[in-house]
Amino acid sequence: MKSKALRVRYAKALLSLIESDGELRNVHEQLKSIASVLSNPDLSNFLLNPAVASHIKEKLIHSALKDVSLNPKVVDFLRLLAIKRRLNLLTDIAEEFERLMRERLNEQEVLVKSAYPLTQEEKERISAFLRRRYGKQEIILKETVDKELIGGIWIKIGDKVLDGSLNMRLRALKENLIKSD
Repeated sequence: MKSKALRVRYAKALLSLIESDGELRNVHEQLKSIASVLSNPDLSNFLLNPAVASHIKEKLIHSALKDVSLNPKVVDFLRLLAIKRRLNLLTDIAEEFERLMRERLNEQEVLVKSAYPLTQEEKERISAFLRRRYGKQEIILKETVDKELIGGIWIKIGDKVLDGSLNMRLRALKENLIKSD
């Protein structure tokens, strides 16, 4: 089975165990943190080594996490991944889990590029516009500053791009001038 299908299957399985929105966010944060820790090359190499028995990996994870306050469902999930030799998919599973969580909570993460940092009022207006346009309850803005935009904003929501930058307008003007010659 391909890793895309596996990551979706495992993320959906974990999501199905979680009842409340608060628990959902908590589990998401825990998955992200653990995936970050497991990205350590030495630990990752050990956990991905097929010569190391899965029960040893399971014990290592259990002992490493026993003093950490984790949701029991997350601990059980990590044990399952260790037994099934799928710990290498944890980062991908965490990303898929986040996508499914956002879908369940009717949220949308949006990338916004602007030439200058946006004010709080501008962020609120963009969020309100996108909530109305896409029917989402919550818009999570991920803002970056890109001085090359000159002015305006560039928005990516899902697989759609809304380009209201001055660069785009200048390119369109240039193309119109070339066509009219």
